[in-house]
Amino acid sequence: MPAFTQNPMLTAGSTDNVCIESLSLDITEESLRRATRGATNLEKKITEMKATDAEKLTNEYQKLVEGLQEIDDGRQEDSFMANPGNSG
Repeated sequence: MPAFTQNPMLTAGSTDNVCIESLSLDITEESLRRATRGATNLEKKITEMKATDAEKLTNEYQKLVEGLQEIDDGRQEDSFMANPGNSG
């Protein structure tokens, strides 16, 4: 007869121990150092990406403003050419 049918608690306890051991890990000073370096590098990369994104956004905004200004200047010129006596 299999052991689990004779003593289900023994099998459950053994399974728990195997699960606990397989899900356990040893945290060493070196693994903490590596994790810290990884977190620091990630933070640097995020900061760089934010700066790059902010610069791109600023450049796109400036282009948009310049484009709108050119359109407005063109409309004013067209309006003046259509009605030269109405300047003012």
